[in-house]
Amino acid sequence: IDTMIMGAGIRGGESGAAAKLGATRAALLEFVSTQYSGPSYRIEPPFIKNTLAHTVTVLALASYPAQWPTFVKDMISLTGLPDATGALTEDSARRTNPASINPFMVDFLLKVLGSLDEEMVNPAVPRGAEEVARNTDIKDLMRVEDVTRMTHAWYSILVHLSDSHPDLAKSTLRLMGVYVSWIDINLIVNQPFVSIIFSLLKAPALRGQACHCLAEIVGKGMRSMDKLYLLQFLNVVDIMSQLELGDIEFAEEVGKLANVVGMELKAIWIDKESATPDAHATAVAMLEKLMPLLLSFLSHEYDEVSSSVFTAIGEILAVFKKVQREGVPLSASQQGFLSRLMPILVDKLKYGEDYPWPTASDASIGDNDGSLDEGDEEVMFGEMRRNLRVFIDAIAQIAPALYDGTMLATAQAIFK
Repeated sequence: IDTMIMGAGIRGGESGAAAKLGATRAALLEFVSTQYSGPSYRIEPPFIKNTLAHTVTVLALASYPAQWPTFVKDMISLTGLPDATGALTEDSARRTNPASINPFMVDFLLKVLGSLDEEMVNPAVPRGAEEVARNTDIKDLMRVEDVTRMTHAWYSILVHLSDSHPDLAKSTLRLMGVYVSWIDINLIVNQPFVSIIFSLLKAPALRGQACHCLAEIVGKGMRSMDKLYLLQFLNVVDIMSQLELGDIEFAEEVGKLANVVGMELKAIWIDKESATPDAHATAVAMLEKLMPLLLSFLSHEYDEVSSSVFTAIGEILAVFKKVQREGVPLSASQQGFLSRLMPILVDKLKYGEDYPWPTASDASIGDNDGSLDEGDEEVMFGEMRRNLRVFIDAIAQIAPALYDGTMLATAQAIFK
């Protein structure tokens, strides 16, 4: 079907293409609305559903907006979700009767929108200049109203289906995370959306994806002043400090969010062109407030959680070195951060008591050279230790007395 659509002429430029595309569209929508709206959707093989969703996407790219200006509206109408384009409020979803929402069609809608982003935006997909220009035009046109339609639909899914269909809520959060890179962020960063995302951080089935969605929102490319306002509005540092992190996978996701927040605050701190002095001071204060949280993740017993904040730690140390070279002394809070960071790094360098040290006989077997990094876990641990040593070397340059004192105390403890 994809070949047939493309053969009909992109955007209907060839004679008779509009009629062919219209007939194909009608047939596809009729099939979807009759065959996928009931329980039989569950037993349809996933690759068939994904292929059909991709086919609808190709059809939309070939005919939107000239032949199919109602593409997004038509897809949403199949689901029972609201077709709205006004400002989002907490009452927006309440006007929808949850019983009217068809979860099977919601799943298909999310597949189509995921495929649409894959075709237009995903950087892993190679595209020619003509495709890039076409996709840019389509995104600009969708921003007029259709993206707003999508966000209303996403909000209703999170409000009405998070408890009964957490899989659909999870897919919605994932979709929001990829779309946020090119849509108006105010469509998602508003009180109704932020409130429900924060509430989902406490839902065991959805908290990891909600945290990942927040990380994508925080990491969106923006000017420094806009990014600072975003971080202040989200108040994400305080939110993270209130989360229960007993689950390792969730702790790793929150660590990744803290890492992104740290990198964004550091970028504002060093931005001398567009950020004001007051913005610098605010960013530094927020970063210093974040530092204890970064240290708590770094000191976590699981290396996956520890390594989730490595980039932010490295960026902070790089800025410390930079400001020192400029003759600016570190604040008391920053010096305290280094004092707490150094022993954590030394402790994380240690090999565990159950570490499988190689023996002489191991070294003589096969191509094993007796090194410690045999196997995936050993390689990962070796890479982590290399990163830790880089951090320690940075502290040696920034605070030599702290480095010398910690190394001396560690050596004395070993040989005590």
